[in-house]
Amino acid sequence: MGTRGVIIFRKDGIEKGVYNHWDSYPSGLGEDVVNMIKDVDGDKVFDLMEASSREDSDFSLSGLSEMVRKREPIYYEEYKDFILDSLMCEYAYVLDLDKKRLEFREGWQKEPDPTNYYGAEPGYIANDGTKYYPCKLEGLYPFASIRNCSTEEIVEAMEERRSFVAGNEQLSKPELIANLLGIQNEAGACISWLSSEATNSYGNLRDHLEAIEKGVKFLLKQMALEPGNGQ
Repeated sequence: MGTRGVIIFRKDGIEKGVYNHWDSYPSGLGEDVVNMIKDVDGDKVFDLMEASSREDSDFSLSGLSEMVRKREPIYYEEYKDFILDSLMCEYAYVLDLDKKRLEFREGWQKEPDPTNYYGAEPGYIANDGTKYYPCKLEGLYPFASIRNCSTEEIVEAMEERRSFVAGNEQLSKPELIANLLGIQNEAGACISWLSSEATNSYGNLRDHLEAIEKGVKFLLKQMALEPGNGQ
């Protein structure tokens, strides 16, 4: 049985998604996506991609470099909405070409997440009433980190469900803004949980608070304003 997944290229609010049937876990498709980011300009791939039928699709990670070099159309069958159904979509890799980072997302999500980019509505409802929500964000990986680090380091971070940024890397202003917006979303989620009378569990709140704490520490480091440095 295959391990289903999707690769999504996002640019200027437009997404183009390619289905993958086999080995979509981090050490399979994830490793291939990381290597692709190291070798190929994602913006050029996006610009050459043209939606077509399954019979005409010639999308192949191993052949992208040559297609980009020749400036040939890259035909693919559109699967951008596959990420909404986390029962079927087990793993998703989103190349955010505007924020210059890779999103690693995981399926099998049975609880809504108000902070999810893809929404909090179920993408599939099983016959027994079980609802499956869009794939959950598990890690963020700036393209610069991917290109400056080994493939093994990035794949290991994915397998451990954590983000990864090279220790000596400085984020660009757009990347800093993107991280700040992410922290803002986490804070909003905390407020929602605190305001809800329906929740009796503090597990999700704790997760959000930990994400905020890690995000703030990381941004302080980026801006060289860590406590104790005299600034």
